[in-house]
Amino acid sequence: MKIRNVVLMLMVALLTVGSAFASNNAETSEKVKLVVLGYGDASTPDGKQFQINIENFIAANPEIEVEWDMQYDELYHQKLQAMLAGGEQLDLAYMWNGGSRHQPVKDAGEEIDQLQFVDATQYDPAALIGGGANGELFSIPVSKGAHTVMYSNDDLLKELGLTVAKTYEEMLAQNEIAKAAGKFALAYPGATAWAHNTFVYSVLVGRFGGAQHAKDLIAKKAKFTDEPTVKAFEFIKKMYDDGLVTEDTLQADYGVSLAQFNNNEALYFIDGGWRAAQVTLPNFTWNKFFAVPGEVAPGSGNGGYSAGYSIMKSATLDPARKAAATKLLQYMTGEDASIVRALYSGAVPTFKVKGDIVYKEGTEPAAEYIASLSQITDTVGDYIDGTTNGHYCDGIIEIWLGTKTPMQLAEETQAIYEAN
Repeated sequence: MKIRNVVLMLMVALLTVGSAFASNNAETSEKVKLVVLGYGDASTPDGKQFQINIENFIAANPEIEVEWDMQYDELYHQKLQAMLAGGEQLDLAYMWNGGSRHQPVKDAGEEIDQLQFVDATQYDPAALIGGGANGELFSIPVSKGAHTVMYSNDDLLKELGLTVAKTYEEMLAQNEIAKAAGKFALAYPGATAWAHNTFVYSVLVGRFGGAQHAKDLIAKKAKFTDEPTVKAFEFIKKMYDDGLVTEDTLQADYGVSLAQFNNNEALYFIDGGWRAAQVTLPNFTWNKFFAVPGEVAPGSGNGGYSAGYSIMKSATLDPARKAAATKLLQYMTGEDASIVRALYSGAVPTFKVKGDIVYKEGTEPAAEYIASLSQITDTVGDYIDGTTNGHYCDGIIEIWLGTKTPMQLAEETQAIYEAN
């Protein structure tokens, strides 16, 4: 009996030591480390939803160490370029599928087809149409929506005895009434170069040439010197000549124009559908871009699928990092993250969500607005090379300042487009 007790005690001791060793080994084993760059402002709903989603992933995956940073607007692009140029580890980043915003990834050799990392049947098929030469998709979009919305300050309009302007002529007339009241008609981020492509130029290309013309332009079957695209540049100049866009507009960056609208300084605010989550006015409405003289596609608007997330090519060279990055990509573009984005920023998901979705108050009209458009025009700069896109975005400011004519800009842009 005594021998048996000793044996039992030794067995227990050995089991205890073995368990302790296994536990200690698990605790000290090195985690897989991912470096992530997110997009958003911590003070906005977009920033909050990213933080919530990334922290939820970290909590659910303790075997993965995630080092993340979040930047917004130009600071994001500067940080991305610096990380890529410096050869720093970067495994997953918020990313566009093409255009100037994607160019640094391409230039750094970090471009890789993202379709291999997800189950395509779980997403809206139209969201996964690749723009690469062989159909590659370089970012998994997380939402779909309108890229140009004219938000109206309904209380201010009512105060001035006005209703939503449907035509350009009505906008000009309302601008005079607004100025007499110490206000102005249109809040617009004129100091932000990319905004000109996204919020004005692309919608006008569609209005003057139809959605097919934009597709032909992207495919290089049409030219920037063709009538519809030149007309778009000419109308942009007219907006400045007629006083709808002013020198003050050209000094308003992406944050200033939103603040002007929220502070009751402007009747209207032009931005993307994603911006609705940051409008704080009690009563505002989503409206189409006003009718313009000579348009051939009235009621059309530009939109489509947003940026999303991309795994960097270098992350796939290490099997452990590749597996962890794939898991994170699937999470950030999947169901749980999509529900959080809808709640905080009103994003309409590309993922086929099976659970209930509650959209942030004020963003519910997104799907209805998109359905109301007569045609949906591709946002040109999202698909063409960054050099061309950057040239005409900067050139639009030159048109407004009178240092370049619309035709000069069209000819310059076409020459650059043909060379890239």
